[in-house]
Formats: sequence, C-alpha cells, structure tokens
Amino acid sequence: MKNKNDAPVENIDNCFLIENFKFLGEFSKLAILQPSVKNEKIIINKVLDNKYFNNNGLVYILVIDGKIIKVGSATTTMEKRVKSYNCGKQSYRNNGTCSTTNYFVLQSLLKIEKLVEVYSYFTEKIEVNVFGVTKEISVPPKVYEKQILSYLKSIGKMPLLCTQVWDIKS
Repeated sequence: MKNKNDAPVENIDNCFLIENFKFLGEFSKLAILQPSVKNEKIIINKVLDNKYFNNNGLVYILVIDGKIIKVGSATTTMEKRVKSYNCGKQSYRNNGTCSTTNYFVLQSLLKIEKLVEVYSYFTEKIEVNVFGVTKEISVPPKVYEKQILSYLKSIGKMPLLCTQVWDIKS
C-alpha cells in the first residue's frame, strides 16, 4: 500500500452524525446517489433540488445512514463531480490514470454499498470592481470546505473519506 487512499474504507460506525453538524442549517439536501458495484460507478438515483443541481461552485457533504463521510468542494456542478468520482475505477488505478481521491471515494462507496445523501451549500456571490466594471463573482468553494474541515478536525471528527494533507487552518 502506497498511501491511505489505496485502501478503501467500509466501516462508518464512528463517523460524525449530520444531526450534530453545526452548519447543517446552511445546507440543503441536493441528491441521492446509489453505488453500483456491478457497473463500478455511482449513479445519481434522485435529484432533490432541480433548481441548484446543475449550478457551479458548491460545498458538499456526503452522508450515509445519517453519518458524514465526506466534505468536499467543486468549482463545477455536482453532476460533474460525480462523473469525476466515477473515474476512480480499479482498471484506471492499475493503469495509473485516475486520481487517488477519485479511486478512494468511489471504491469506498462501492464497498459500503448504501445510498448516499448529498447535502450542498452554494457559495455566496459578491460584487467586485474590476478596473471600473462591477462583476459578480463567487467566493471559492474551497474556502468554505477548509472552514468546515477545520471545525470537524477541532472536535476530532474528520470524515473518513477526507484525506487532505494540506493545512486546513490556512
């Protein structure tokens, strides 16, 4: 084993409960994902919020059985993030053509083999003056993700599928 991401997880017993998550009120339930072992991929089982499902720039939480297993962010849509996770196939890993995160998340979800609830928070838009022209931009989702992970780390509840090695306080 080269690193932690080489060994998918399947035991979620000690994960932090979403009901105790202090930022829960800021999130909405976006979708339900279904791991498909047969097809070695995650299927979008149900979209719960069509208005936002294809919006860019989000922070997301993956929850199984009421337990937070992953906090992440994407500058793209959730649909594209799921497609990215689906690049974590074993054959791609053997060829060295997939990211370790995509491999770790996909293979773990396939081992756990339960429905995954996706909670989302779409980052705020702010107006900035760019050389005399006012533009609306989104605060990068990674800023929010780091804040959440810093909080979870401070209470000793880092999600199982979060393997970031960067300093989450920055």
